[in-house]
Amino acid sequence: FNLKLAAVKDSLDQAYIDEITSQKIQLQEEESMILYVGLSLSVLFGFFILNRFQKTRKQKKIIESQKIEVEESHQELRQKNEEILDSIKYAKRIQLAILPPDNLFKESLPESFILFKPKDIVAGDFYWMESSLDTTLFAVADCTGHGVPGAMVSVICNNGLNRSVREYGLKDPGKILDKTNELNESLKNRGIRVKIDNRENTSLGFKLNDSEVKGIPMRIVIGEKEIDNNEFDVFYRHNLKKVSSDFNNLHDIVSSSLKTIQTEMITNSKERLKKNTHEVNSYDKFKELISNQSGFVIAGWDGTNETEEAIKSETKATIRCIPENLDSKGVTCIYSGKPARYKVIFSKSY
Repeated sequence: FNLKLAAVKDSLDQAYIDEITSQKIQLQEEESMILYVGLSLSVLFGFFILNRFQKTRKQKKIIESQKIEVEESHQELRQKNEEILDSIKYAKRIQLAILPPDNLFKESLPESFILFKPKDIVAGDFYWMESSLDTTLFAVADCTGHGVPGAMVSVICNNGLNRSVREYGLKDPGKILDKTNELNESLKNRGIRVKIDNRENTSLGFKLNDSEVKGIPMRIVIGEKEIDNNEFDVFYRHNLKKVSSDFNNLHDIVSSSLKTIQTEMITNSKERLKKNTHEVNSYDKFKELISNQSGFVIAGWDGTNETEEAIKSETKATIRCIPENLDSKGVTCIYSGKPARYKVIFSKSY
């Protein structure tokens, strides 16, 4: 009995020991888990703090760099602004130099005074005066635009006024306009379209060149000198010739010249077309003509898009038209060698 009792006691003691050991192991595992979790959170928090620190430092560098760029830009703007202001101030000196001096006004107009207050440093407004033995011409002008653009126009207009009086001797614009309108009405009554170029801020040379560019076939210059001498020049654009006439015969010269101009222009155009149109039977000759000279080349075409695209790709020449009066019988295509469906006109854009 005592042996059994001892065995039971030993068994209970061992169970107690095992239970205590198991609890210790479980406690140690829980402590280890808490430690691992804590360390993991600490590491993650550390990475987060480090990442934020790096981003903050990077953002700080970017801000500092942008700040430097902004300061440099402001410095550059200040410098540019100073240069622009210096240029405008110098432009003011140029503009003041073209204005008549005060003593000139006092000599011609003793009771006069000048009030000139530009809106900006320089202005599109200016005043002008020209005196001769018996005449004083005076103008107060308002040019298009303000500031620097207006000032530039004022210099041009001032020069235009000086040239009108000193170079062309114009003192009575009304007389010129009256004579011009008289000729204008007379020609219109004969069914002739007329355009009067009475732009005030444009030189005669610019007007003549402008009419040339626009293709105006005939022009007449009317000024005080022409009116006083009763001699007017009629200029022809198509052959660069001119004829002179008194005022009474201008109407007849213009009327008869229009038909002559039309006939000569058509004749010259046909001759030029004939001179610059060539017909070929080989692709080599075709390429030579297309590459070395302008104009048109007549050649056979088999009627396919493939041939047309190939020729265009190799020579940049395209078919301009398919004439109905060109016979393609017995003609071969210059590219494919097949029987030509059409004779066509090739050309290259320039």
